[in-house]
Amino acid sequence: MGNLRDVSKNQLMRGANRYKTICEVFRLIYDEIEHLKDNEKIVELLIDGITMGSKMDKRLKYYQRKYSDKTGSSGDKLEYLVGVHERLTRRRKRTI
Repeated sequence: MGNLRDVSKNQLMRGANRYKTICEVFRLIYDEIEHLKDNEKIVELLIDGITMGSKMDKRLKYYQRKYSDKTGSSGDKLEYLVGVHERLTRRRKRTI
C-alpha cells in the first residue's frame, strides 16, 4: 500500500469527492497551482494538509462510533460539488 505520505500524495493528485470537504479543497488548490513553476513547497504542504485531514476524519468517525457522539453536523452542511466525474477523470490522467 505504500507509506502514508505516498498514499496522501496519491489522494491529493488523483482523488475526488462530491462534497466540499477539507481534502477536496486541498485537491482544488492543487488543480489551480499544478501548472505553476516551483510549486514543490506548496505541494508538500498540501500533502501534509491532506494527511492531517484524513487522520482527523478517521478520529472523528471513531468518536462517533465509540461514544455514539451525535454532536456536529455529520456532514449535513457540506456543499455539494458538481462535475466530480470530470475532475476525477482529469486527475487520474496525471502522472505521479
